[in-house]
Amino acid sequence: MASDNLEDVLIQSGVDSALTSSLMMEGWSCQSFRMAAADIHGFEDVLQEWSSSTPLSAFQKACLRTAFQSLQPQQGPSASAVSTPTLSTTTPAGSWAEAFPPKLENAVLQAMKQKFMANYPSELIHADLFPSTRLVSLVHDQLSKKVWKWVPWKYRISLTRSEEISSNRAQKMPKIDHLGLHSLLFDDPPSIDVSNNAMGVNSIRNMLEVHDRAIALCQGAHLANLKAYTHKFIGFLTAKYDGDLRNTSVLEAQHADQKIWTVIAELMERGWNMDDCLHEMTNLRHDLPSLLQPRPRVFKPLPSPSSQTASPRGDGPKGKGQGKSKGKQNSGKSKGKVQWLTEIQRDGGFKQLCMRYQVGKCQTPNCFTMHDPFNEVDSVETLPVHDVDPVQDFAPPSDSFTRGRLSQPEQANAVGYGAASPSCCEYSRLKLRDDDGPKALRSPEHLSGLPNLTPWELQRVQESFMMLSRCVEVLTLVFQAGLRDDSGAFASRATAQYPLKLAQLFANLVAPLLDTSGLDLQWSDLDALMPTKQLSEYPFSQIDGGGAFSHPDWSQDNRQEHDWFKTLRTSWMNRIISERLDKILLAHVASGNPSPPFSVEILTPFKADLEQFLEAHGHTPDWSVRQHQPIHLHILHSFQKIMHDVDFTLLPSLLEGVRTGFSTAIPPSGIFPPKERTDIEPDPLSAHLSNWQSAEEDLPLTRELVQEEIDKGWVFPYKGSLEEAQQEYPAGVAIGKLGVARSDSRAPRLVVDSSVCGLNGRCIIPERSTLPTAKEVLRSYPLRQCQRNLMGFSLDVKAAHKRIVLHPDECGLVGFSLEGQLFFYRVTPFGAIFSAFWWARLGGLLLRIFHHLIWLSHAGFLYVDDFLFFMEANMMPLSATLLCIFCQLLEIPISWKKTAMHSSIDYIGWKFNFNAGIVTIPIEKILKLRGYIEHLISQPRTTRKSLEKLIGLAMWITQLFPLMRIWIHYWYHDLYTIPATHFSIDAGTWPRIHQYLTPTLTFHTAPLGSAIPISGKLIAVRHQAVSSLADLTSLHIKTDNRIWLRIINPNSSKRKLRPDSLRILKLFEHWLMGVSPSRPMRAKPYWNGVAAADACASGSYCQIGGFIRHPSGVQFWFSEKFSHADFDILSIHLDPNMQRSIASFETLAQIALVWLVATSFPGFRIPICVKSLSDNTGAKSVSNKLFTTTHPLCLFVEILTCLASTTGIELDVSHIPGADSVTADDLSRWDFSTPIPHDFQPSERIHLSLNQLFRCSPHPTLHPPESKLLWKLPHPLAM
Repeated sequence: MASDNLEDVLIQSGVDSALTSSLMMEGWSCQSFRMAAADIHGFEDVLQEWSSSTPLSAFQKACLRTAFQSLQPQQGPSASAVSTPTLSTTTPAGSWAEAFPPKLENAVLQAMKQKFMANYPSELIHADLFPSTRLVSLVHDQLSKKVWKWVPWKYRISLTRSEEISSNRAQKMPKIDHLGLHSLLFDDPPSIDVSNNAMGVNSIRNMLEVHDRAIALCQGAHLANLKAYTHKFIGFLTAKYDGDLRNTSVLEAQHADQKIWTVIAELMERGWNMDDCLHEMTNLRHDLPSLLQPRPRVFKPLPSPSSQTASPRGDGPKGKGQGKSKGKQNSGKSKGKVQWLTEIQRDGGFKQLCMRYQVGKCQTPNCFTMHDPFNEVDSVETLPVHDVDPVQDFAPPSDSFTRGRLSQPEQANAVGYGAASPSCCEYSRLKLRDDDGPKALRSPEHLSGLPNLTPWELQRVQESFMMLSRCVEVLTLVFQAGLRDDSGAFASRATAQYPLKLAQLFANLVAPLLDTSGLDLQWSDLDALMPTKQLSEYPFSQIDGGGAFSHPDWSQDNRQEHDWFKTLRTSWMNRIISERLDKILLAHVASGNPSPPFSVEILTPFKADLEQFLEAHGHTPDWSVRQHQPIHLHILHSFQKIMHDVDFTLLPSLLEGVRTGFSTAIPPSGIFPPKERTDIEPDPLSAHLSNWQSAEEDLPLTRELVQEEIDKGWVFPYKGSLEEAQQEYPAGVAIGKLGVARSDSRAPRLVVDSSVCGLNGRCIIPERSTLPTAKEVLRSYPLRQCQRNLMGFSLDVKAAHKRIVLHPDECGLVGFSLEGQLFFYRVTPFGAIFSAFWWARLGGLLLRIFHHLIWLSHAGFLYVDDFLFFMEANMMPLSATLLCIFCQLLEIPISWKKTAMHSSIDYIGWKFNFNAGIVTIPIEKILKLRGYIEHLISQPRTTRKSLEKLIGLAMWITQLFPLMRIWIHYWYHDLYTIPATHFSIDAGTWPRIHQYLTPTLTFHTAPLGSAIPISGKLIAVRHQAVSSLADLTSLHIKTDNRIWLRIINPNSSKRKLRPDSLRILKLFEHWLMGVSPSRPMRAKPYWNGVAAADACASGSYCQIGGFIRHPSGVQFWFSEKFSHADFDILSIHLDPNMQRSIASFETLAQIALVWLVATSFPGFRIPICVKSLSDNTGAKSVSNKLFTTTHPLCLFVEILTCLASTTGIELDVSHIPGADSVTADDLSRWDFSTPIPHDFQPSERIHLSLNQLFRCSPHPTLHPPESKLLWKLPHPLAM
């Protein structure tokens, strides 16, 4: 019996709830619905009428027919000639009806489209980009039910494509409509075939983008987050690899996408929203690079032996079996075959293996050869172990996130001993046996995988390689931290189990490095392993780019600063948290959107809070903007006054227009160190009406760049001549040369050379700015008393130098010419010396304000126009949002597209991973340096520019590899050594040659009829060296022939590399081939002992002395005296008066200190930093920087770096006044006959020869001393 309620009937029949509600609102009841048509055929006309107003799917029509039929009176079998069977109202689980819900109504789709256009006005809406109706319906149904499932790629099609498929399908449809079954049952949604053959990257991109729009249309997630995922997915999919690797295929990419969305679905089940899930999978986790990692390329298979033509005398089907091999000498040399093991050593002798048994042919029980040498295993007792599996609940090192977590304790010196055991089954040669064992996936000839492997087998090959490489990476970090055993690799490394005695010896070696607590560490204990940087722990960073009164590390204790902006920060933070603006910023940064992250409506309450804050401090908010620059300088000036900033002359100068330092002095800032004045007479101002080649070679581009700067108000064309400009600008007129700077990483930009016109040389800059290096970032890492994960945030100011306006009286000093037209700058351009100084002051002020705004524990830096901050990961988005709101309110021109917020940040060329604690050199930099080196090795006669490129990049890379920096001094020597050239003069000019020379033999005027360059230095006349004018008069030259002069031209670009420089080039080339691009960010732990050294010299002798004292009270000391002849033996040539080389001997004393510390520890190698004392400023400087170009001091620094590399010990030398360096000074002056000063004992003395100090390799010793060996130790000189 049918129900009397029509709504129940419709629901039981499977009619959509929206359609049911619509019918009930129209007033339909059971009786009226029953009488809607006379029979089922008439009901078809009713359905057609309803479909004209509301589109109905075939499924919904079938459900309505079911409801209509159920309300009809029951009839017997003969009541109708054609009986329509009643359909079941339940749908089996997993059928098409469950996967594909009914189509959404037209009105619903239109409303969704209107809301989409309102939310994303820049997005185009047309049929080629709009997702199909079935796709939108599916996504909408899953989101409304809060049950998300992955949508297969074959259904991700656009509306146009869907209509094309449906149209083609209708033409091929069998004509069975008269049966009444097709319209009732057939509802196959349009789909496409996804395969590896007919699809490429564009097809995958279209499917992902259509899917993104479908989700955004249903308001499942923000389109920016969806696009960020798609962009990263396509980036990994299209990355370029070497020839042995390939990108993932279409089906493999689909599988990766399914894995990602499956994880997203699991997170959404736990209460996450889709935006957070997408950010997690796109930016925080590393599933994408793991799933889309390159696969080994499968090469064409080699022809099998069976497919090759058989020998006529072979044992083929038609042969006679008489074929023989070619002899013993050629056996075992066929290519592509495995050389099998034929004998083994056992019980002191060799025994032959039975090869016939291995292939299953030998059945002789008493065979004289061995069948299975490994059928009996000797019993081995093992040490007791705990039955625990500490890694059972987390991913292996193949997971990128796990690998990053594993890297933390290794780089933090928290691992005493590291070992990895990656699965070696895919490398086992036993698989190559031709028996019933597992299939081999590799061979010695095909290390990347055998041909014709299945996708699953290729995945096993790639996973085994990835496990091996990542285990090696983790162990490399352990090695770089310095903790390793003396013997290196063990002979039993290839075995699966160590013998008992060997295991005991091995355990005894490792035991001193392990904690004796006896606790089994679990994965959850990983954070507890990380050492916490204490408040007073070294090192301390000093330079952040903000000047003398700013420091980068705000996690230090006992701050002297006052919290000036507390009330403003509190009100802004409350708004940010309540409106979750940090989430908006995270999505904006992830999308790479170049527009600002926050709208005017969002910023309005923050602006009101700012005005209220200024008024509370007695400042009237002034939002006026000075012409030709965007920043609200008056608001910035109020902030500066509130925080009592030292640079009080900055903002008045910016508002008035800054001075260049040419005619009017620049007021000092008081935050940067003063700059030393030079007495060199600068060149006068000049005008250059031609430009550099970079601007002339592409005039259309140059015109376009100039017009852009005119449109922005930075440059104005001068309508007049040069003479008129000189009258209008009495302060001076200088016309520099225009150039176009091109770079691979940024768009072309204009550069004005203000040096060639004499401006830079005549501008007096009172101070020199200070910039942080990568070392300063490392010294600030990690934050003190912080064990949580860290996150970085970077901001880049767009066209920073051109945001500062020049004083109107000095605009004539910064001009250029293009195609006969004069142009002058209103702002400070890139290329002028004063531009960098003024921006350093303004940028420093912004950094100091940013420090006070954040206030919480953090670190911050400014390098030119790039800001970097890092702090705890849970607070970084909030603080970053605070800074972005401040920048938007004050109109600070931020390049929002370059803004980054992540655990890994690219900053000043380096990649800092604040979560894993690793800094990495981009591989492009290493390859670039290798290219420079290879070019110079092949062409020793080079140019100054080539050498400058090499030295600049090498100095940059060795910031974090300081032990390699000292060797660059050889290249500096060649850079400043200019090859001399021969010039000739007429014999009649020789008597008057002194008229053309200065007292230093420099030509101030070129002799008539000669090509001698001005400023050229005369060094020889007819192969006779000269050094003064007096030497010229002593030469007797009487000849009528032309006289040849050897002259050094300072303007020459030619250079020549010496053999020593070529040797260092090869040293760097070898180093770069094996250097790990990553190194730990944590500093080496400081040794808590006391160390000091000193030296003295007089005449032809020098003496060094020093001591170290352990915290336990154990101490060692040295005192050695060397003569000038001792150094000559080692080919170290010093001044006969050795007092002139005192800095070298002070450095030698520091070398001896490192020897003392190293010999105090077993193994001669320990990764520590030793704080030492020295009263010599030169030795202190070079020992810390490990670089100098002064000879012979550079030779001693070379020895220090070699010893530091061998021992793992670094020095941190501090200066001590000579009057306080009593102990070390007395040891350096001890005469070896009087009592040892300061109660040092003879047994505590360590004797160090000069040869030993310069040898830089440990001398093997035997402990205990009374032990005996059956062989002699090698002589130190032979090592």
